[in-house]
Amino acid sequence: MMEQENLIGGVVHGYDAFVLARQARQNSLTVFVAQNDVHLNMLACLLPQIAPDIRILTFPAWDTIPYDRVSPNSLIESERLDVLSTLANHSDSDNNPLLILTCVSAVMQQVPPSDFFKGQEISYQTGDLVNLEKLQNFLIQNGYTRTDQVMQSGEYAIRGGIIDVFPTGSEEPYRLDLFGDVLDGIRSFNPVDQKTTGSLSRFTLKPMAEFVLNEDSISRFRTKYRILCDGQTSGDLLYEAVSAGKKMNGIEHWLPLFFEKMASFFDYLPQKTAVCLDEDVRQAALEHERQIKEYYDARIKALSSMTEAAGKYYPVPVADFFLNQEDFNSNLKNFDVVRLSAFVSPNGADEKSRLITSFAADRNAGNVFEKVADFIRQQTKKVIIISFSDNSEKHLIEGFKEQKIHLTSVKTWQDAVHKPHPVIQLPIERGFETPDMILITEEDILGERMNRPTRHRRAKENFIED
Repeated sequence: MMEQENLIGGVVHGYDAFVLARQARQNSLTVFVAQNDVHLNMLACLLPQIAPDIRILTFPAWDTIPYDRVSPNSLIESERLDVLSTLANHSDSDNNPLLILTCVSAVMQQVPPSDFFKGQEISYQTGDLVNLEKLQNFLIQNGYTRTDQVMQSGEYAIRGGIIDVFPTGSEEPYRLDLFGDVLDGIRSFNPVDQKTTGSLSRFTLKPMAEFVLNEDSISRFRTKYRILCDGQTSGDLLYEAVSAGKKMNGIEHWLPLFFEKMASFFDYLPQKTAVCLDEDVRQAALEHERQIKEYYDARIKALSSMTEAAGKYYPVPVADFFLNQEDFNSNLKNFDVVRLSAFVSPNGADEKSRLITSFAADRNAGNVFEKVADFIRQQTKKVIIISFSDNSEKHLIEGFKEQKIHLTSVKTWQDAVHKPHPVIQLPIERGFETPDMILITEEDILGERMNRPTRHRRAKENFIED
């Protein structure tokens, strides 16, 4: 049963980062479920700048559509695996605050059981004997890809007595120097110029995929896949690849076939976890459930019209791979939940933040910087100007300089709070006001940026052709 659900109103987007930082400092483990990946990414960029004292991890959704033929990005997989491995080994006695940011589409996809990550790692320290065959088998079975030069997470290279590997959760790859079978040194390096950036005495390798290709998992996959395709495995490229112990592009979309039973992200969380929800997450869960069903139905419909085994796609049943909205709500009942809302409820707490009125509409009616400067001079609260880039920051500085307001360029939030007339680069699109401060963004002054990248997803009618 649900312990309780509290509402905190008056929390606009952008200011929610400050509320989450406060929540995280009060708990050992805090999880925030964003409505979508756009808001998740904004918070993942913003929170480390305003709360450098908090350890922050991101659990993103795959950057593929449900029932796709391509594998998720290796960097996204690395982030996901780092979180799952951390949670699987998390201790309630750990007093260092940990904040995990995720989104609806990420937590509605089932994951391997937590036991998968216990003991599924290998550690080395200088002076250890290294069995090269054992190390290479670990890398292959756990999703690492052999390359000539290591450039991104999940890759490794072997050149004589030098082994380069880019582990899950690491910001840089490591170079292992062997003297015979002895690990003589461990160095981190820049993958672009290959120059050494530091040295380590110890490191740990974790899985690079949410499954392993070993005798047990391959046998389990073969059994379940034969049921899925009604025994029609002749000429099936996926079945043949897995049977040979090879990883095929897009194999992750059959993840449940490698396990006896899958788990939910919420199964990894201790009961004392503080779970915070973005606005309208339950509606977002219902919409995501609908989209998953549409993609599944599209695969089933296409399957009936295909004759060649090599091109057939046998989708995993929805219930075996995804939560529905009812499952999502049921999982939340195991935790104390805090729901954040921009609206104010008479029965909830009120943070009293609100979006400010944009000045951008005044650009064609006169000098917009003059209007903003007049507004700033009337305030008794701290006013902080937000830019998106070096160039836009220079533009803002010049614009306010003409109005006799000399902005101070700062790099940290601490400086923004204490320096006079600060301007700082933060990923906040709309400005807001709180009882203590006012944030005015570049977009509030100059209007919406035209070059913001947009994430496009293929329609269910089109993704079958890929």
